[in-house]
Amino acid sequence: MSIKTITISVVGNTIQVNPYATVLSKSHGDKAKWKGSPANLAFLVCFGDRSPFTRKHFHRNKPLSGAITARPEGVEEYFKYSIEVGSLELDPGIIIKG
Repeated sequence: MSIKTITISVVGNTIQVNPYATVLSKSHGDKAKWKGSPANLAFLVCFGDRSPFTRKHFHRNKPLSGAITARPEGVEEYFKYSIEVGSLELDPGIIIKG
């Protein structure tokens, strides 16, 4: 099992996320953890209609995804989500491998 950290920051008027398209492996038990930079950065992560996890929303006080519940269609599947920081928004994604 590996926890992959996704760092969120704001540069000027733009949200930056690193890595932009995180790759997680269901068979390895990977999890995602969103982290603000600076640590007190207030952010909201929201998966729309479909989340690869049990929950659809994550934020500074609940940043850990938990186990992957989605079953990827094919070898891997891309899940788009949005990050909101104040009035700013960015739509990166997560790639889930079987």
